[in-house]
Amino acid sequence: MTAAVFVDTNVFVYARDASEAMKQPRAAWLERLWRDQLGRTSAQVLSEYYVSVTRKLVPGLPPDVAWDDLSALFTWRPQPIDETLLQRGREIEQRHRLQLVGRRRQRRANRPVGDRNVMCLECLHSTEH
Repeated sequence: MTAAVFVDTNVFVYARDASEAMKQPRAAWLERLWRDQLGRTSAQVLSEYYVSVTRKLVPGLPPDVAWDDLSALFTWRPQPIDETLLQRGREIEQRHRLQLVGRRRQRRANRPVGDRNVMCLECLHSTEH
């Protein structure tokens, strides 16, 4: 694999949630992304991850452990959600005649302008159902 992969909140949560055994293979992708330095994410995803694992998981992670996870993921240079990103999502939506809303639009757009080879792990897995 040589393309960068955008990882959504759910995949990070699956990696920490042993109760979701069917979803663990998706979380296993994270090891490869770390090894090959191909992981990408956003500041919004990191925020959602922190809330999910500290407040929604049962049992939840201690805040210090969740923060250590985020600190490690800062090396992926999370992209901020801003006007530029939303504009890019709209352009991609129109160019490819996609019918995307909300976070789907954001995920598809969440790539640097010059990086044409970004895939979205959460988008890929959502078609498996």
